[in-house]
Amino acid sequence: MSRDSDLYGEDIRLWSETQGALLRRLAAGEAVTDQVDWPHVIEEVEDLGRDAQHLDRQQEIVRLTGLLAATEARAKELRARLDDLTGKLSDAYAELAAVQDQADVASARTVAAVEAEQAVRQAAAEAVAELRRELGAPQMAQDEVAALRQAEAARKAGGRLARAWRAWRGE
Repeated sequence: MSRDSDLYGEDIRLWSETQGALLRRLAAGEAVTDQVDWPHVIEEVEDLGRDAQHLDRQQEIVRLTGLLAATEARAKELRARLDDLTGKLSDAYAELAAVQDQADVASARTVAAVEAEQAVRQAAAEAVAELRRELGAPQMAQDEVAALRQAEAARKAGGRLARAWRAWRGE
């Protein structure tokens, strides 16, 4: 073993400085090849390559860990937003069902009111006809019947809307 080889195990810094100076002289053209501690120089160069590769891997791990943390935070934020929107959607469905129930009730009330009115009108018409027969009253003239029908139609048009409105409000 040469003195430089012993120095490698004892003082790596001094060995590195000495080998660096010898390599510079060798690059300048001096014949110092026999003084260079080639086995250790080669080992150090290889170690530098492995260290650089290890450093690259560590940096990639740090970068990917940061990306993973950011992705997890975004996923958590999106989950919270989805939960909020799901709750709002459920509330909207419940409100829609309640409004639909109210509309169904109002519609049923309107139908019942119209049917009751028709039944009352039919009964009234039958009662009037029965009274006329019993009293022997003359039949109305064609123009009187037309005028009564027109007045009744106008009354029905105004009355139906008002009754439908009251029925829908539950009055």
